[in-house]
Amino acid sequence: MFMKKRLSIGMVLVLSLMIVSVVSAEKLGVGVENNFLDDGSVDFRITLYDDDLNKIDGRVEYVILNPYSDEIASGVVDSGDVVDFLVPESEYSGTWGINANYGDVSVSEKFLIDELKKVDIRLEEDYLVVTNIGNAFYDKKILIKIGGEDQTAIVYLDVGQSKKIKLTAPQGEYTVTVNDGGKGDDLVFSNVQLTGNVVGLERVVEGGFWKQYPLVSLFLVVLLLVVVVVVTSKLYHKFSKK
Repeated sequence: MFMKKRLSIGMVLVLSLMIVSVVSAEKLGVGVENNFLDDGSVDFRITLYDDDLNKIDGRVEYVILNPYSDEIASGVVDSGDVVDFLVPESEYSGTWGINANYGDVSVSEKFLIDELKKVDIRLEEDYLVVTNIGNAFYDKKILIKIGGEDQTAIVYLDVGQSKKIKLTAPQGEYTVTVNDGGKGDDLVFSNVQLTGNVVGLERVVEGGFWKQYPLVSLFLVVLLLVVVVVVTSKLYHKFSKK
């Protein structure tokens, strides 16, 4: 009987402590410490406060939402700790949100992710492949040096889109240097085998006939739809008269 009484008292104390710990958290604060670092991350701090707005300890759940309210990340963080959130490649800039919860206490905050114009550039044989890995439309000039001659490519890329640039030069082996106007060092590709009449660049449209000739493709699609409508109409009138 005495043991049962001690257990009951212990359970009451534990429950009381749990209730106090939840009730004492009167406020949640979310502070964004930057909008977008060069490494593509955002830092934010979630803090629990008591009645007197003093920081208290606790584990806080959080969810990060993109501008379209899609859940991009979630986790648990200690009160007052900084979360270094790495924004996924090709996620759009704009107004994002953080929802934080601790027991019955919750808070929603908005933060802005600035535009990041960034491309990945790699060499495939005599082609430069440029891919937009930022979160905004890319419209910049890329400086390309083939041997000792400068060439400029004006690149327009939607988020996640890739394009190829064919490098040409009189047959031989060249060092190709690329600068996209960013803060990083030049990209240097050595021993690149090139062929052609003159030093230059050619933009390459990837894909088959439909991508290479979009206007012709559109015309053929429209023509096909017209043929289908005409044939369907004739068949309908033919069988409706029977």
